[in-house]
Amino acid sequence: MKNKSILIILAHPTFQRSFIHKKCMHIAHEYADNTIVDLYEDYPTFIIDAKEQQNLLLQHDIIIFHYPWRWFSPPALLQEWKETVLTNEFIIEHDSLKDKIFSSVISVEDEQEDYTENGMYHMNINALLSPQSKMAEICQMVYIPPLIVYGHRKLLNAETKSQAIEALKPYFDIYKTFLHSLKNDNINIPALQKSSTINDVLFDNLKITLKKEISIEKLTQVTNDDLPLNIQ
Repeated sequence: MKNKSILIILAHPTFQRSFIHKKCMHIAHEYADNTIVDLYEDYPTFIIDAKEQQNLLLQHDIIIFHYPWRWFSPPALLQEWKETVLTNEFIIEHDSLKDKIFSSVISVEDEQEDYTENGMYHMNINALLSPQSKMAEICQMVYIPPLIVYGHRKLLNAETKSQAIEALKPYFDIYKTFLHSLKNDNINIPALQKSSTINDVLFDNLKITLKKEISIEKLTQVTNDDLPLNIQ
């Protein structure tokens, strides 16, 4: 069976200073057939080539957004991408994205408990992300809840940077497993859809079998100088 193709739409205004998303891109690059679009690198003037982006969407089975969550919204260029690329003609009249898989990887400075009824914001993060799930629904895509990496403000204040790196390792492990399973069509999507985020799912219950062990340790062996000021 042919592996599924993945298109990653990276929208990070300060990507070169991001620890989390740079590590995720290192993992994604392990698959030669993954396509990564860096919006802020490719479209610094915010003028997006809609036809080019639509062609990329048509060529891939899985679309994953990558971005930092700031002021309760994704970066402006990702919104511009959606408004420019996802036209009515493209997504509705031609059913261009029907049955494609959609998910996202989001870095959040706050703690998970901040996004609860009794937390700082008195709201579940999924309510704030509802426009994203609605977008997938309108596009007739198969929606998988996001992987959310919480707590960067706390990590920035870690006593040592090695502690921050150690705290992030499980997220990279989940991300690697997630990509591998998506590509090999070896993932229980209904089980994931029952959860608010894929963080909440125990991967043992997904019955994922990795054919090849990948060292997450290797991906996170960095020195203090390698860890930027902006973990997110």
